[in-house]
Amino acid sequence: MGISATEALRLSEMLRISLSQAESERIADDVTSIIDYVGLLDELDVSAVDPMGTAILDNAPLRDDVPASSLDYADLKAMGGGAFDPELAAFLVQGVFAD
Repeated sequence: MGISATEALRLSEMLRISLSQAESERIADDVTSIIDYVGLLDELDVSAVDPMGTAILDNAPLRDDVPASSLDYADLKAMGGGAFDPELAAFLVQGVFAD
């Protein structure tokens, strides 16, 4: 199972990147290789392996969860260098990609 060059082009549209036809064919081949590899992992016998709920160890040192006061709008406004908009209660970030 894999993806076609047409599906790779559609994926690039969703990711908002442009690919040439040659690039979409190469990406389709690469993604197909990844999917095939993951399929190989399906064949592994893991019946003797204990399930793991998380990769974080239970004995990892954690800080105490101590309630503290939240920052008010004045603090946020001072921190954001003018990027915090109290009317929106959000930070405004300059766009990275041009339309």
